[in-house]
Amino acid sequence: MFRGGHDVKVVITSIGVVLIGFLVALPGRAAGAPSASPPPIALDPWIEVRSARFRVITNATEPEAQRVARHLERLAETLERTTSGFKVDGGKETRVFLFHDQRSFRLHSPFKDDAYSSVAGLHVPGEDVEQIAYFLSRRDETMEFASHEYIHVVLMRTFGPLPIWVNEGLAEFFSNFLPHERGATIGRPIQWHVARLRQGMMPLDELLGLSGESPEYSGGERTGLIYAQSWALVHALVFDPAGSDRLGVLLRRLAAGVPSGNAIRDVYGPSAPDSLLRQLRVDVEAVAMHALEVSFSQDLEDVPLTTRSLPRVEVLELLGELALQTSSAARDSALRSGLESRASGYLAAAWESDSSRMMTAALNGRRFEERGDRAGADAWFGRVERADGADARASAIAGTSLARRRLTSNESLRWRSDGPTPDALRARALLTRALAARPDVPEWLVPLALTYLEDTLDVSRGMGALIEAGEAFPHHPDIPGAMALLSLRMGNLGAALYNLGRIPWSPNERFWRENVGWLVLERIRGQVVEMANAGRPAGAESLIARARATAPNASILAGYDRLTEELHRWGERSTATATPPTRADRSPAAQAPTLRAASVNENDPIARASQAIIAGDYDEAERLLGGIHTARAAVGLRAQVDSLAAEARNRRRMRSAGEFARQGAWAEACIVWRLILDDHPSAAARAEIGRLVAQHCAGGVR
Repeated sequence: MFRGGHDVKVVITSIGVVLIGFLVALPGRAAGAPSASPPPIALDPWIEVRSARFRVITNATEPEAQRVARHLERLAETLERTTSGFKVDGGKETRVFLFHDQRSFRLHSPFKDDAYSSVAGLHVPGEDVEQIAYFLSRRDETMEFASHEYIHVVLMRTFGPLPIWVNEGLAEFFSNFLPHERGATIGRPIQWHVARLRQGMMPLDELLGLSGESPEYSGGERTGLIYAQSWALVHALVFDPAGSDRLGVLLRRLAAGVPSGNAIRDVYGPSAPDSLLRQLRVDVEAVAMHALEVSFSQDLEDVPLTTRSLPRVEVLELLGELALQTSSAARDSALRSGLESRASGYLAAAWESDSSRMMTAALNGRRFEERGDRAGADAWFGRVERADGADARASAIAGTSLARRRLTSNESLRWRSDGPTPDALRARALLTRALAARPDVPEWLVPLALTYLEDTLDVSRGMGALIEAGEAFPHHPDIPGAMALLSLRMGNLGAALYNLGRIPWSPNERFWRENVGWLVLERIRGQVVEMANAGRPAGAESLIARARATAPNASILAGYDRLTEELHRWGERSTATATPPTRADRSPAAQAPTLRAASVNENDPIARASQAIIAGDYDEAERLLGGIHTARAAVGLRAQVDSLAAEARNRRRMRSAGEFARQGAWAEACIVWRLILDDHPSAAARAEIGRLVAQHCAGGVR
């Protein structure tokens, strides 16, 4: 994970005499009544300093902002030199708000200070922008705050969510990064952490088990100890005598969701928690610790920057978006209300200042959307839709909010969809417009893909958007859930189950797991019936067991258990088929799916399905075939239905692959062609597709 070279070397840095305590008691602070007008700091002169990777926005001085930008650029270069795999450059704009004092910063923080510690900085990720905020410290800790929060950005970009101890430990390890004229030092001892650890440590298994919901992490007497011991543990793992490759293996396992204790024991040995705790005690009592020295060919002062004064309306928009984003992270209702009020004040003042700015309209719409006022949001978003040449990001903000409505709706997704909702079509138009103007912003592809969740005519376009977005943001929390759903619609149950198991924690996790979980159960129900009719009960039971492992709640588990029971009694029945659970059944106390007898439609739906396939109406063909549940006594009929369903499914895929190929989207075309290779019943068709794969796809036929 950490690599050496001719310009990187390990040095020994003295701990010396510790004089600075880590925790500072703070006086109590009463929450003031929120104001609908913007705080006075909006009237301050604000400037923007840009570097290659960062946009520093500040009401402090220009030299202070330039120092921050150069410091962060040099830190990013150092990460590129000393680590392998860290995604320093991630596409998203990284905004750094540098407030000139702590009071101004607190107005925009979603966290409460307590008697033991004070929040010094924050990082709030957004759909297409990373926001960091902190303040100028009287103790010259400003660069430490900036470095710490930027490392959180890099870790999220590289690994997705990580356990608290390694997330905060790595952020603290890099926080006292010290650049100088043509070099930099990382890993220096942090004196107040050493002082805190010399007073005692917590058991390592307790530290490893902490989460973002742990009360000790959110605030209290032991918060400082958590940060200190996390830093010391990461420091020990970075300078592991056996080499830092083990840390890279550990990080990958943690990113995959392996519990911290298990991952550390797997990588460092069964007794690792005890041996590492002993090592930490030795380290903090030592007189010196390791650090890394990195050299550069360019002077720090030569890092290129541009500076401009910000007009007041842009300042109001920027501060309004920051307050809007931090309000969603606030757990305390009073803090959240205050932040929402400040966002309202900033954005109202911005609109009053210039009612032609569509960015202000889009942010106001998002503010109403997050309050649950969709009518108010639609009024603002309508302004963006009607604007000629609206700012691309304004269109993207409006489109993203509309696309995400489906995720916050209480209505369950249905397998037999009526097509995209009006909100989805509006969102698609806005996001398509934004991407046409800014094709270099892959973040907007995820909400674009969400507009295809119920669009059975264009599933391949949604999957293509997810594939492209996943290449840029492999840890985006909505991608696995959306891929699972669209894989189901493309007929790929295996891919759906794989992606269902990959869904990470996020505010939308429950939506994805429950909706996709029910749809998977409904699809598997039909396959179990077919496999049982074909005399393959063992295969059917294996399929149920694999899908059951992904079930997110007791109701879906009960569905699989009942399906297994019915499968075991299958031999006692002469004819049977599965009945799907209705929406009313979707509760833990509801009756699980049962298997009932059914007959073929008298109006010959097979003939109608064949005509629909010839006409290219694959949705109608699949609808008709999906309504036919073959009986065990009619094996020939079941085989005919299976053959027609495969024909419809694969003709639809061929059309999708052809569209991708015509657009030059070969990666997406190859994915769909390989689905056809795995599924098409015709040897001649498979041979033709195999030739296309061999000609256009890397790796050929697998």
